[in-house]
Amino acid sequence: MSKLLSLILFFLLISCSNNENDKLIGKYSIDDTCKVTIEITKINGKYLYELKGRKINKKGELVVNRGKKETYLHFDDLSGLLESDSLIVMQNYGNSMNQYLNISECDIKYLNFAKTNRK
Repeated sequence: MSKLLSLILFFLLISCSNNENDKLIGKYSIDDTCKVTIEITKINGKYLYELKGRKINKKGELVVNRGKKETYLHFDDLSGLLESDSLIVMQNYGNSMNQYLNISECDIKYLNFAKTNRK
């Protein structure tokens, strides 16, 4: 009886921790001025992403790094900060000392991807 109870408790703990992480799953977009979206899914315990726009189309495995206060999301060569369970912030371009441009169809420095649906 105690083995069965332990097994049930183990599966409950696993399912609760997975549900917490699954808040990432969904579709995120910026706004009408910059029609770029990120869709995050989870297959076999791995997060996958698809970043789509007119000039960009990237897919891959999403790497999630959780710190004490912040959570960083790595979309291969792009990175973002998870501000809340419904907002991803990504710096789009640098300055005169460090020049780069991540998503050329958006001319704003910080891209705020808001979750448009919840799964």
